[in-house]
Amino acid sequence: EALDTVNRVDSTILQDPRLLFKLHRQRFVELLHCAGDSDETLWKAIEVARQDLAPRALDAYPEAYSEFQKSMLLLLSVGNKHKSDEEAGPDLLAEELASGAREELAATLVTTLRQRMEAYDPDLSLLLRYLINTHNAYC
Repeated sequence: EALDTVNRVDSTILQDPRLLFKLHRQRFVELLHCAGDSDETLWKAIEVARQDLAPRALDAYPEAYSEFQKSMLLLLSVGNKHKSDEEAGPDLLAEELASGAREELAATLVTTLRQRMEAYDPDLSLLLRYLINTHNAYC
C-alpha cells in the first residue's frame, strides 16, 4: 500500500533505488508476518523476493545485498515454523519486526514527502519535538 500511495503522491520519489529497495523489503517482511499458515501469502512473499528484491539487491546501495540475504534468512525461518522450538532457533521474523525498521522507513518517507511538497514544520514544533525526544531518552 505504501508503494501505491507514494506513487500517487509523487512518483519521482520511487526513483531513489535505496528507498525503493527498502519499501519492497518491508512489503516482503509484512507478507511473511501475515503468512502464518497461509501458503498463498507465503507464495506472494516469494514472488516479491523474486521480482522486486532480487533484481535490486546488487544495485540499490552497498548494504542492500546483505539486507537481501537477511530477508532470505527470514523466509527460511518462517518455513521452519513446523519444527519444535529448540530446533527452530531464534525467531528472526519477530526480531526484524521489533527492530524498528518499519518506523524508520515511515519516518524517511514522511521526511522525503515533506521535502518534495515543501511542507516544513515550524521551528517551534521541531524544537518541542526535539525536547520531548531528549526528555524521553534520558528520563
